[in-house]
Amino acid sequence: MTNWIPLTESDLRTILNAAQIETLHTRPHRGGSADPLAAILEQTVARIRTEIRSCETNVLSEDETLIPPELKRTACQLALAEIPGLIRGFVLTESQEEAVDEALDILDRIRDGDLPVRVPTAPTPSPEVRTQFGLEVTRKRINRISGDQLNGL
Repeated sequence: MTNWIPLTESDLRTILNAAQIETLHTRPHRGGSADPLAAILEQTVARIRTEIRSCETNVLSEDETLIPPELKRTACQLALAEIPGLIRGFVLTESQEEAVDEALDILDRIRDGDLPVRVPTAPTPSPEVRTQFGLEVTRKRINRISGDQLNGL
C-alpha cells in the first residue's frame, strides 16, 4: 500500500499553460486571502475526501490533508475549475473543460462505489461496535416529549 499524498500548488501548476500562469501572477483575485490557490486546494481535498467517505466500502486516511495518489490529476482538474471564479481573466481551454467533466465523472463513480480507492497506510480508526453472539448491540435513546415542549411548533 502506498501512502496517500498531499495536493500542492506545484501539482496544480503542471496542468496550467503559460498564459494561465501569467494571469495568476498579474491579475488581482477576488476574496481576502493572499494566496487563492491554497484555499482552492484545501477545498478540493475536502471535496474528494467527502466523496470517498460517501461510499461505505472506502477508508479515509487519518491525515485530513491527504488524498489517494491515483486521484492527484483528478484533484488538480477540480481545483483548476475553481480558479476562474476567483481570478478575473483566467480562462480554461476547451481540453481543460473536458478534463474537469471527466474529473466530475470520476467523483460520481467513487461516490457510487464503482471506483474503489486504495486503503491508506494510516487509515482513520473505525468506530468500535460491541457485538454479542454475532449480533450488533446498540442502545436506543428514548426521548419523551411533553406537550409543553411541543407548544408553539
